[in-house]
Amino acid sequence: MKTRLKELRMEKGYSQLALATRLEISQSTISKLESGTFLPNADILCRYSRFFHVSIDYILFQSNEKVRADDLLIVNPSLKANQRFVQCLSGMTKLQLMKLGEFLDTLGISLEQTEES
Repeated sequence: MKTRLKELRMEKGYSQLALATRLEISQSTISKLESGTFLPNADILCRYSRFFHVSIDYILFQSNEKVRADDLLIVNPSLKANQRFVQCLSGMTKLQLMKLGEFLDTLGISLEQTEES
């Protein structure tokens, strides 16, 4: 794993300090991760995964494929549509969400979770 972390950093041309700043962790943590003297916790793995757009499996050498979220959207257009929908919803005010819920109710669409969901 230590080589994969360094490889990702070097591919993008970041110094340890620059990457540490971007990931909001210390430079000494980056150094320890890359030397193998420190194992990353889940939070650090997620930061690397999001920043470099790779799966955690890739970081942990469980996969040799860099699976990016953007690649999944290209393969599955419904995911892209869902992503746009979620982005739209996340930008709505409480009042807008309430009115949307009322509109969906008139269509017979319930957003309430059932035990089967």
